[in-house]
Amino acid sequence: MTLHRTDSGSVEFLCRWGNGQGTRPNPNRPATLITDDGDGNFQQWKYRGRLEDALVTLAHLERGIGENNIAVRNGAGYTVMQAPRDFWIERDGEYVPNLAAYPDVIAY
Repeated sequence: MTLHRTDSGSVEFLCRWGNGQGTRPNPNRPATLITDDGDGNFQQWKYRGRLEDALVTLAHLERGIGENNIAVRNGAGYTVMQAPRDFWIERDGEYVPNLAAYPDVIAY
């Protein structure tokens, strides 16, 4: 069991499938999220607490977040993508995220 704390609860890893792995997820189970790495691999997570907190926590666990990739809220999930050129802006000599222009970004 893999359990990660969120601000309002937790996310717990349930199962993985895809690319020859035949685990059967239960998408009808209440309070579950399914993540897709875009390469044919899926993971099912149970969450307690707020959905937003669960998505932010899972996005921060995603490989590739940071550097030049961001996670953008997409309905009840999120999508990892390359940060737009104007996502990082200079303010007082430091580069900070331009969250006013990109309010759906949940992790960077």
